[in-house]
Order: sequence, then structure tokens, then C-alpha cells
Amino acid sequence: MIYFFWDLMAQSLSALPALFVLGLSWLSIQLSDLISARARAEKVRAMLGRFDDAVFTAVREVEQALVIPLKKASPSGTLRTAERGAASARAAETARACFGAQGWHALGTTLGLSSEELEHALDARVEAAVYELHAQLVRGLSDGLRAALSNGETSVVGVGSYSRSKMEGNLRVQ
Repeated sequence: MIYFFWDLMAQSLSALPALFVLGLSWLSIQLSDLISARARAEKVRAMLGRFDDAVFTAVREVEQALVIPLKKASPSGTLRTAERGAASARAAETARACFGAQGWHALGTTLGLSSEELEHALDARVEAAVYELHAQLVRGLSDGLRAALSNGETSVVGVGSYSRSKMEGNLRVQ
């Protein structure tokens, strides 16, 4: 019986290196998958960052070159629906031009989107960038107004005699 126990233990120890190699192989496969997933995630993150930067730059460019002159020329100071659509289309076209044909295709491939889905994502991001740009302008205006009111400056029309009070309605900054 003792010999059987020692024989079983010897056979078990002889199988141990094979199990160790098997575990090491499994571990290397898992590590390889993790590295591949991280590399892909980093590539997607970088492409999304480039996409976001290109769209926001295009929206700012169109705002300065097209929208502001159209607003100044308009008696109401606003854009009509057709002009808004043209500005959005021009911003999308400008963002697409930032990538070029090959870059645009690579973006779609990296993100796993078809051409139609990529166009839809571009249109949505253009609208989000327009909203973000307007929010930045309003934040800057409100910060300037808040600073002017807290310092007692009268750079805001109709605020000189009402400094440090809550003003309601539309204020026009000179």
C-alpha cells in the first residue's frame, strides 16, 4: 500500500510540469487578449478625439465665416431654417474634409460603423457642437455680466443704478 502511494505521488509530480506549461499557455493567451483589447480601445479613443476636435473646429469655422455675417445681415439677427441647415451641412462637409477620404474610411472601420451610420453620427455631433459653442458663449457672457455687477461697473446697459441687484429679462452688453 505504501508503495502504491509513493508510485501515485511520483506520477503526479511527473504531470506537474505539463500542467504548469498548460497554465502558463492559458495565461499568455489571456494576456494577449487583454493587450489587444486595450490597444483597440486606445485606437477608438484616439479616433473619437480626432473626430470630436475636427467637428468642433469645423463648427467654429462655419460660425465665424458664415453664421455671424448672415446674422448681421438679417434684420432680426437670427438665421432662417434653410440657413441653419446650410450651415450644418457646411460644418459637416468641413469636418469630413479634415479627415480626407482615407481617414474618413478608417474612422468608420475603427468605430465599426457603416457609411450611413457614420454620417448620422457626424450630423448628431455637429448639432451637439453647435449647442456646446452657444453654451460657451452664454457662459462667457454671464461670467462677464456677473463680474461687472460684482465690481459695480456700468458696462451693461441699464445696470448702473441697479448694481448688486438681481436683474431679470434680456440685458444688452455694450
